Amino acid sequence: MADLSGQNATFTATLPAAYKVVVGGVVENSVNSQAPIAAVVPLMLLVTLTLTMIRMLGFRLAFIVFCAAPLGLIGVVAALVPSARRRGLLRSWASWRWWVP
Repeated sequence: MADLSGQNATFTATLPAAYKVVVGGVVENSVNSQAPIAAVVPLMLLVTLTLTMIRMLGFRLAFIVFCAAPLGLIGVVAALVPSARRRGLLRSWASWRWWVP
């Protein structure tokens, strides 16, 4: 959003006096909802690193785990892109509900 503020100001200057451009709607809701999440991210990373270090019995093996994690994401993307199907969480969850008539 900060990247567009300069362009927004120049565009607003070209508008007639009765018109203005304001940020709202989805963009405003997105900014408001990301602030609480960004506040806990450092604590979340610290807890995740600590638990992984405890489980792996040291920093070296925990570092290897964190370095190998992106490779799993690359494999998932490489498998899903050729299939050209959407694989959302709700869709996957709905396919597991075999017991619901």
